[in-house]
Amino acid sequence: MAAALVSEAFIDGEEEEQGEALPLPIGYRFVPGDHELILEYLMNKIMGFQLPTNIIKDIDFYDFDPHEFPTSDFKHGMKKNAAYYFTQTQQKYSKTDRIRRTSRYGYWKACGKERKINRGSGIVGFKKIFVFYWNNEVNWIKNKKSSWVMHEFRVNPSIAPTDQALDDSIKAKMQRCVICKIENKDWSREWPAESAANELKKLRKGQACNLKIDILNN
Repeated sequence: MAAALVSEAFIDGEEEEQGEALPLPIGYRFVPGDHELILEYLMNKIMGFQLPTNIIKDIDFYDFDPHEFPTSDFKHGMKKNAAYYFTQTQQKYSKTDRIRRTSRYGYWKACGKERKINRGSGIVGFKKIFVFYWNNEVNWIKNKKSSWVMHEFRVNPSIAPTDQALDDSIKAKMQRCVICKIENKDWSREWPAESAANELKKLRKGQACNLKIDILNN
């Protein structure tokens, strides 16, 4: 766990506000390495072992749009702009291995190939990077790239303990349980659904005015 905690004084000399409730020792941030997320958190979560800390929340990640996550969750990482979540992936279709990564207002699009996470001479897991695209016809949004980026971490099933029999539930978790690290690269960008909804209201208002004029003229 120690390797996952970095002193804020070492990073930028900032001091925490007095009286702020923190899950970590004062002056430290949660900055785990990729292999630590796999071995110390995700693997222990799958096996039902105690975690180093309960910072990572357990949610249905892909049921939410990025803007729906509490801003208070984005306080980790070197820049204090990352949030971490445990979740279980779901199949997009019953007869395929494709994973559902769509939400109400958009979808997560893969960016590049899956990367191997090494520890020593072995591969302990894999990481894939995704970018969120807004896509909702109701609000006139179509394939609009956002500033949200997510890293999805999964365990390499071959590192499962060989000295004990694994039941079906643990085997299933090996395939489906992941950690999602999410960041917003630009918090100043407006949620496009809001601007699209405003434009739609303006259009409808204009159409209503035109309809009244037509009725008066007739």
